[in-house]
Amino acid sequence: AGLLMARLIYSDMVDAMSPSWSYWKGMELKGNHALIALHPFQDDIYRGGTVQANKLLYTLGNYSFFVRPGYTRVALSGADDLASVAATAYLSPDGKRLVAVFVNNTFEKQSVEVALPKSCKVTSAKMYITDERNDLSLHEMASPATFNLNARSVTTIVYNLK
Repeated sequence: AGLLMARLIYSDMVDAMSPSWSYWKGMELKGNHALIALHPFQDDIYRGGTVQANKLLYTLGNYSFFVRPGYTRVALSGADDLASVAATAYLSPDGKRLVAVFVNNTFEKQSVEVALPKSCKVTSAKMYITDERNDLSLHEMASPATFNLNARSVTTIVYNLK
């Protein structure tokens, strides 16, 4: 469901040129199609229960936590196949942060090489991954220009620019 959401966000932003995106199903009982699932004890919510964040929450976070109001979508080429790897990029209003969100829909790791314009001087970069084992987890990057996308993942790269 998380990968489906990521592909839908990509398509709405790129193909429909939507200026924003939202998801309205915050919680549901025993469900995987809301951001949070409520699991009641003995099938009775009045007896209490447990709360579980679903992958949809973290997938949406790959976008909404980093792409803030006022950011502008910028051109990105070479990652536009919803069946394999698709990506969008967004620039902060002050031009000091570039956020790229990659969706790897394949069952294999995918190598990515990013070529930023020469005018963009990267001071630091951070990678956040949502996949089967990670929930918007911060991971180290050896290089901001070359990295791998985990299989069936949503990965956000936050570039701080000079």
